[in-house]
Amino acid sequence: MSDNLSTIRDVLSKNNYEVVAEFSSESPSTIRVLIPARKIVPGYDSFIVDYSPSTKPDQTGLSYRTHGKESTDFIECPRYALKTLVSVDIKKVCQQIGYDFSLISFIVDGQRTTEDEFFNESLDFKLDDLETEKEECLHYILSSFELTDASPDISKYALEDYLDEVYAVVRSFYGIDEK
Repeated sequence: MSDNLSTIRDVLSKNNYEVVAEFSSESPSTIRVLIPARKIVPGYDSFIVDYSPSTKPDQTGLSYRTHGKESTDFIECPRYALKTLVSVDIKKVCQQIGYDFSLISFIVDGQRTTEDEFFNESLDFKLDDLETEKEECLHYILSSFELTDASPDISKYALEDYLDEVYAVVRSFYGIDEK
């Protein structure tokens, strides 16, 4: 990490204005994201989002709950989608609050780590080659929609048999029925 980035993170941390994604091996089913309060307009209170990935054969998907909300939402999805759905959602929130993605702190068992190491620890399953391709396709499509407001150029994936499956995950992420 560059010294400048480290200094910026230190200042943000000291002023309690740091987006933090945490994972603890003591509660291995939860990824917790802390979003700081913002005092300037548009202001908002701090909040916490808990993501609970499930890879059980009978219910693979992602539960998520914003603290203060009584219910937990669930997105049914294949396991290759879990990392992308959490990552894009965190970055989407950062974008909405004007927080630079590169400043997100990823913490595993109290130690700062990289985003890749964070997800390798928190989602402790391996994807096969086909699942990895699907994950890359999903990440590209959702990142295009959510983070750049661009329509994705899917020509690279257009002939792949799994494209409809990946778009079903995208529809599920947005709560769109396939009817």
